[in-house]
Amino acid sequence: MKNTEKTQTTPVTIGDVCKAIEVIVNASKVMGAKSLGRIVTDELYGSHDAAYIAMLEIAGERAKTLQQDAYMAANVDSIVSCGGVLSQR
Repeated sequence: MKNTEKTQTTPVTIGDVCKAIEVIVNASKVMGAKSLGRIVTDELYGSHDAAYIAMLEIAGERAKTLQQDAYMAANVDSIVSCGGVLSQR
């Protein structure tokens, strides 16, 4: 269902964005990441706003990278790279 309601956008400052992120972080602590994630993706995605959808795609890719980096940092001692070893045999 596409949101056809015309809304007027107002300029947003970096401070506004930072405050909004703080609210999102606090909401995720209260509601749980899974519940908030569902709202952010499912409910707001229904607006079909192209800029919002593009932002979700970029955020998703960035989140994957951050998750992989965190996993590698946490498990650096148990991660084995076979690339160099296989090429030497």
